[in-house]
Amino acid sequence: DWPEKGEVEMRNLSVQYRADLPYTLNNISCVIPPGSSVAVVGRTAAGKTTLVQAILRLIEPNGPVKNCLFVDGVDAGEIGLKLLRKNVMLINQIPWLYSGTLRDNLDPFGEYSDERMWKCLKMASVASNFENLNGLDTLLSESGGNLSVGEKQLVCLARSILGKNKIFIFDEPTANIDINTDTVIQNAIRKMDVLKEATIITIAHRLATIIDYDLVMVLENGQLIQFGEPHALLTGSDDSGSNKFLSMVNAASSEFLKRKAKEAYEERRRSRKIM
Repeated sequence: DWPEKGEVEMRNLSVQYRADLPYTLNNISCVIPPGSSVAVVGRTAAGKTTLVQAILRLIEPNGPVKNCLFVDGVDAGEIGLKLLRKNVMLINQIPWLYSGTLRDNLDPFGEYSDERMWKCLKMASVASNFENLNGLDTLLSESGGNLSVGEKQLVCLARSILGKNKIFIFDEPTANIDINTDTVIQNAIRKMDVLKEATIITIAHRLATIIDYDLVMVLENGQLIQFGEPHALLTGSDDSGSNKFLSMVNAASSEFLKRKAKEAYEERRRSRKIM
């Protein structure tokens, strides 16, 4: 039954790739509440990718504090890798598919019913693409070459929600596609009941796609320099140049993003997610 809620806690999380190199993540401490959506933002080399690798234990945290990453109160370092990676679902920028049927790509180990697979395809807004073909027996070429990039990403999204996981990590799956397809995928993500109840951690490449999230983590040189609700961060002072999130928004379409962040903040207040 683990994880039951999806809370992620970091306690002085540090990662160093080699002993003679500086820490890529340095003393990251925060609590991501269960069921919340969290965007991880920062410039290139801020440590965003390393954070994902540390959560999945693709690289082991190796700082002074050994017990530094907890999921639902359980030390992730004590969990078997197979169990950890089965329950923390990663959706990459580059969709991964292989030669075979749609069924094989969705459920390679034969764990789920056809009904469940069709339901997930519908939630991902891609079921209609295969209903007029051979359904779940539709043949996909190597790397999904007979599908568009958007279709491949939606199939991967459908595959990711089959197991009803409590934690999802999105390495911004729409970063490499056009705006129209981005809109389709983002709308599909926001409509999924499975994701509404899950903890979502998104490595953000486009601020417009995460400005309505519950929380934002701002990384710089491997350190967590800001952590909070987007609207609250945007209304903070930037006189000293320390409000990095506000600086990022000001460098983009600032008024649109600020308005969208405020609307999301007010909606959460109405739903009593913010007191």
